[in-house]
Amino acid sequence: TRFNIKAFASGGTYGGGIKIQTRNSSNIDTDRLTIDHNGFLGLGTTSPSQRVHIVGNSASVQTEESGGGIVRMQSGGSSGNIGMYSNHPLLLRTNSTERMRVDSSGSLLLGATSYGGGGSNPTLYVKGDTGRQVKFHADTNSTCALQLTNNITGQGDDNGMMFATLSTGEGWVCNAEDEAIRFGTNNNERMRILNDGALLINKTSKNI
Repeated sequence: TRFNIKAFASGGTYGGGIKIQTRNSSNIDTDRLTIDHNGFLGLGTTSPSQRVHIVGNSASVQTEESGGGIVRMQSGGSSGNIGMYSNHPLLLRTNSTERMRVDSSGSLLLGATSYGGGGSNPTLYVKGDTGRQVKFHADTNSTCALQLTNNITGQGDDNGMMFATLSTGEGWVCNAEDEAIRFGTNNNERMRILNDGALLINKTSKNI
């Protein structure tokens, strides 16, 4: 025979479990599946500690619909991975309702199943019916800030554009770069503050 099903003692005098083994060409039996006295199922381990416990190099669980999505949960090296291994979005639900989606392009959608605006899809899209869709809060008496940077500004603590509530309770809007801040309405510039502090209204430079 090339496989065995064995009962074994587990969990005390009356406890018992089941093992399924396979046998190679050298007649050496190897445990492949274990069900212990608690009903815990182990693959690659004879001592499962969870309802389903899988051990192995890059151990993974995969579910797949024929011709559809492939979902995989995998342990590999020092990281854990949960994701789609097909060209489909990954959804997160609570109370049977979708709350978050990562689409196949990598965009993160919160409160939406697709981007409903114009132009290119954003990396992050947040949609809600009422209230504040995004809120940042510092759980101390320290500054809470949103910082916007790019390759021109660099990514240091004192780079780019900053919007903050300071530890004093004051609001702070600052361009940390040696450049202007521009304000507009209707897609047209209306005002700018130059890097020397000069305020221009309906002008783009001091020479006009």
